[in-house]
Amino acid sequence: MKKRSEKGRKWIGRTAFVLATLAAAVAIYFCLDFVISDDTSSLSRVTILNYYKEEPVDIVFVGTSHSLFCIDAVRMTEKLDQSVYNLSTAGPDFVDLYYLLKEAVRTKDIHVAFVEIPISRLGLPGTEHSTYIISDYIKSLPNRTALILDGTDADSYMNGFFRLRRNFKVIPTVSEIKWLTRKKMEDQYIRNSGWDDYLGRGEWRGYGSYDWTIDYDLSEGFLLHEIVPKEWEYLTKVMDFCAQKGIKLVLYVMPYSAPYLIQFKDYGLIMDKVREQAETHSATFIDLNLVRDEFFHLDYDDFINADHLGTEAGDRLSDFLKDYIRDPDHDWFYDSLRDKYSENKVYGVGYRKSFVKNKDNSNKSTSEEGIILELLLRIEPLSFSALDVDVVLTELKYDSATDTWKDVYRYTAINRDEASSSFIVPYDLMEQPHYRIEVFRAGTNDLLFETESSFQGVE
Repeated sequence: MKKRSEKGRKWIGRTAFVLATLAAAVAIYFCLDFVISDDTSSLSRVTILNYYKEEPVDIVFVGTSHSLFCIDAVRMTEKLDQSVYNLSTAGPDFVDLYYLLKEAVRTKDIHVAFVEIPISRLGLPGTEHSTYIISDYIKSLPNRTALILDGTDADSYMNGFFRLRRNFKVIPTVSEIKWLTRKKMEDQYIRNSGWDDYLGRGEWRGYGSYDWTIDYDLSEGFLLHEIVPKEWEYLTKVMDFCAQKGIKLVLYVMPYSAPYLIQFKDYGLIMDKVREQAETHSATFIDLNLVRDEFFHLDYDDFINADHLGTEAGDRLSDFLKDYIRDPDHDWFYDSLRDKYSENKVYGVGYRKSFVKNKDNSNKSTSEEGIILELLLRIEPLSFSALDVDVVLTELKYDSATDTWKDVYRYTAINRDEASSSFIVPYDLMEQPHYRIEVFRAGTNDLLFETESSFQGVE
């Protein structure tokens, strides 16, 4: 009996020692994470953690940065008899959106869920960064664990579960530790409030629009030829989940500039697939690029870049969504992009760059040896139809005396096919040439589009 009690005491002592060691390790980990991991400027931390505080939430928007700065949930809540929250973050794929939606529904009695369809994500796999920034702040351990396991590769699991591991790249100085500790002790960080750009309900102040002309660096990897199977799988999971929970699901595509849309050569076919899948799962699909002009009209200067709306346009979009929520059956939308946009107009130009090297004077990858001699530009007018056009490329030089750009040299295309014209221009790493691109209707002086751009640089 005495031996048993001694064994019991030893077992209790060992157990207590192990538990104390684990507790100390956890304490050390969180202390190190506190002084090393700088998330003091993380929008997602504020957006996600404030979601738990809002009561009630009837309608939730779950999307990407396109929605983060444009869906004004405060404005919509004031004008509807329902509470709206914008639970959007930067760069998520459909795996991230699925688990973020699950977390949203776990904690609130959601009646309607708007889930964004980021069209580039249908054709490209997601990134681990967006998975990290969501998993760091959702409170449900099962959802967090599943998100990391499904949203990252096996060799990244440790980075997903232990934020300190991915932040402990460079040992901080004492002054850096003091600065971060002081920032994290401030009321703004502790309460996630007091941010000048945070409007509440997940809405962050966007950026003002400006007048600009648009040109795009085209990339074959950017074009949407087929849907990535994993992205399609998790989009389906989103639809199944909402059907099981009795939540009205609205899948939506945010507005993009016309030249951006044209680059998606299979846009209409892909959107038709999404629409068909939504109907099969009793979900609604709306494409905000197809809103009739009398209800919501956009111009170039409503965008801050190719695919993000400015603040004022975001306000108007929120007003439209308010009207849509009140009367979803109204005839709000065109049937296709071709119905909305003129086929006889050039909406921008796209370009591809390659390099001519001295190895054998042929196009070479920039990773190969050889000195770059010239730049080969392939310029493509962006239109919803194959217009017969002439592209004119003119090099410009800035004249400081007159504060104007003056023509230096007009280039002749070395090749022209149905969609594009190719030019050879000098390459000088020390210079930054500036060019004007003009697109004329073939054989006439009818100017269809004009923009200016610099093409220098190795990519």
